[in-house]
Amino acid sequence: PSCGSDLVFDEVRLVCESKSCSAQQMGALLNWIKCAEIEDLSEKRLESMIDLGLVNKISDFYALNIESMLTLPLTKDKMAQKLISNIDKSRSLPLSRFLAGIGIGGMGMTSWEKLLEIFPSLPEVRSASIEQVQNVDGFAEKTAMGVVNGLKQKSDLIDDLIRVGVMPVAPSAAEIDAQVTGREN
Repeated sequence: PSCGSDLVFDEVRLVCESKSCSAQQMGALLNWIKCAEIEDLSEKRLESMIDLGLVNKISDFYALNIESMLTLPLTKDKMAQKLISNIDKSRSLPLSRFLAGIGIGGMGMTSWEKLLEIFPSLPEVRSASIEQVQNVDGFAEKTAMGVVNGLKQKSDLIDDLIRVGVMPVAPSAAEIDAQVTGREN
């Protein structure tokens, strides 16, 4: 790893668990950008934001303004405005994208969508027990433990994002029905 920490085998892959690892930080921020679909925010721009101290954690994106964007290399007024606009658009996003974006290992968009069929709101999914998650088709004990423990570990991040105005939108009953019907076919 880039930070020099020891790697840990999580039964699937070798991972760095250091909270201060710059590669882990970059990966988490890039994952959020992808899941939240923030357009025009490239890895190179993100590196500049980190180097300038503008962004250290996901919620920092939502404190940025045009003036801070103008400090980025080769960024003029029009691009600064566009970046802020694109970040603001990501304040409202589907709950499955929000959950995928916070980065709980082993959980991608499809897994979250399936879990949201049973626990369709953020409070419901956050309060689900290991046993309840394990009862969802396709979620074994290890995955259920990962979900429940991951949500607890990411609790401060979730609260920070909500505090800065990110509003995850729970799926409608029609969306859930369409997902279930689509899987049965």
